[in-house]
Amino acid sequence: MKRIVLIAFKKFTKEHYLKKLNEFLGKYVTVEGFSVEEGINDIGVADLVLFTGLGVAEPFKKKIMENTEIIYMRRTYTKQSIKKLLEIPSGTTAMFVCNEMISAVESISILNSIGIKHIDLVPVYPNMEIVPNLKYAITPAQIEYVPEGVEHIVDIGWRVIDTATMIDLVTKLGIVNKAINNEIAMRQKEIMPINFGLQYMFENSNMVLEMTNEGVVYTDEEFMINDYNDSMMKIIPMTQYIGTNIFGSIIPHENAPVFEKSGIVNKVLFKHPIFEKTFEVTKKPLTVDERRYGYIFLIEDVSEVKALEVRLKELHISRGYVTKYSFEDILGESEAIESCKAKAKKIAVSDNVVLLIGESGTGKELFAQSIHNASLRKNEPFLAINCSALYPQLLESELFGYEEGAFSGAKKGGKKGLFELADKGTLFLDEIGELPMSVQAKFLRILQEKELIRVGGSEIITVDVRIIAATNRRLTKLIEEKKFRKDLYYRLSIFPLLIPTLKERREDILYLIDRFMKDCKAEEKVLSSELMHFLIHYSWPGNIRELKNCIEYMAFMGEKFLDMPDLPPSIILEESSNQQTICKEVQFPDLIGAESEVAYFILKTLSFKAMGRRALLDEADKIGYAVSEYKVRSVMAYLTKNGFIAYETGRKGAVLTEAGRALIR
Repeated sequence: MKRIVLIAFKKFTKEHYLKKLNEFLGKYVTVEGFSVEEGINDIGVADLVLFTGLGVAEPFKKKIMENTEIIYMRRTYTKQSIKKLLEIPSGTTAMFVCNEMISAVESISILNSIGIKHIDLVPVYPNMEIVPNLKYAITPAQIEYVPEGVEHIVDIGWRVIDTATMIDLVTKLGIVNKAINNEIAMRQKEIMPINFGLQYMFENSNMVLEMTNEGVVYTDEEFMINDYNDSMMKIIPMTQYIGTNIFGSIIPHENAPVFEKSGIVNKVLFKHPIFEKTFEVTKKPLTVDERRYGYIFLIEDVSEVKALEVRLKELHISRGYVTKYSFEDILGESEAIESCKAKAKKIAVSDNVVLLIGESGTGKELFAQSIHNASLRKNEPFLAINCSALYPQLLESELFGYEEGAFSGAKKGGKKGLFELADKGTLFLDEIGELPMSVQAKFLRILQEKELIRVGGSEIITVDVRIIAATNRRLTKLIEEKKFRKDLYYRLSIFPLLIPTLKERREDILYLIDRFMKDCKAEEKVLSSELMHFLIHYSWPGNIRELKNCIEYMAFMGEKFLDMPDLPPSIILEESSNQQTICKEVQFPDLIGAESEVAYFILKTLSFKAMGRRALLDEADKIGYAVSEYKVRSVMAYLTKNGFIAYETGRKGAVLTEAGRALIR
């Protein structure tokens, strides 16, 4: 059996988690524990070492054999514990009591990431110089450390090992099986994920084997089949394929090149020559902590349904009326974009009019196509037109069609308009704010009565079309200016959807940069820290489109190491004009040499994350930079007075202002 070694700081911490690990993995591996408190001489040979924290690991890293796997335990809380915290009144300041400061701070950070932000938590620990006088004390099963006189004590119990660590353990030890999958799935229901990213990883890992109606095949990195779920057995007899390559068996050799690409491959349709079935296959990498352990193949038998759908789509493709995008193509993991996509998915189920509101480059057409593809009309035509791209007279004939002889140059026999061509499907009207007043009345009639009359005609034609409109202008302002009908605005605003700008979802920028670099096959190129800082904090007036164009330009024009001069000229000129009044060098005329150096250190450190005076001193200590607390305090006061830094509300500490960011660049 393989051997795991658990290393903790305290004896009772070791004993608690040793028991939990044996309950979870004792059937498959040998688990032994050590603690710093008891003393550690030799941990021996191990297949995997699990540390309860980074601080515990540092003294023992050199003693671990080179090829031994190392994991840092990530811990969270149960849903029952969080329920107790939610009962505490909002706005309460409470002490969080642990046996040591590091554990208290770490626990507060975890609770904040889970979403406990309605109470202000203050770390409290033994031998603390000044203990705050507060009514509430929260503690993770360490009531003995709670100060006397506290009115309300909330014991939320021990932290539990989170799902990501569990998955990490079983994949690195190579003991993935259905029993372990079920065990992790059961534990997952009881605990809080630390963040949505870990929840996503859980949902897309091997846990999906028994949690979906689709056929699922799990392979290693060489595409050798290791496991499958019961649904897969209903599609084809899988027993004979365990240990064989998925290419040539489940997936024909001629389709293999599509799936051999790195990353996710979505919904590839092919007919299997042996099984005589049509499969729709999606491939997803199984990744833990940026290390790949194999692949998940989601396989669906769509023989009958897809045959009809393919014929319909071929017809639409020949007429140019098919969509290319779905919600999976809308990139980003931020709360802003995930919330927007969730709303859009709900809207898609309805058949009502949709109004997409967003700046240029935010992806309005991607949302329009995704809504169509998630609606009941997904097998019907999707047509799009930009209302600002055509002259008013031409726009009217394109939308409503015309009869023969309606105007000079009209085709013999007339022509159907977009509303007729989109019958039973969806019509996307981009830049709806540019729709001429002369056309708005006829458009309103279609929304109300589902009827139209062609230009130059008299016959009433009934149409069944879903309208998705989009605008980057304030329609209410256009109404005040008498450029847009109020009654049309209210008909369009049944389901308004505000699409966030890139500035409102800055946490997606790193993810998007990585994705666009991969799309350009430029993963090997390295971006300087200064360039990364600029890309994250640039205003991006052109939103996603501008960021994508920027990355493509640098990927093709730059060398292996990309820096500020590699930015597109348009962005360099834009930023230069915005910062004309900012000096190119960091200068502090009111400070003497040593203080100027401290100011530069503070600004540079705050450019990575917000922090207070104590945290800055810790950072200085880590890099061996000698500076006194008095000096840091006085220089921070100077930087605040001159508008280079500011203090955020709560306990986040100091942050750079726009002037501070410009100066440090």
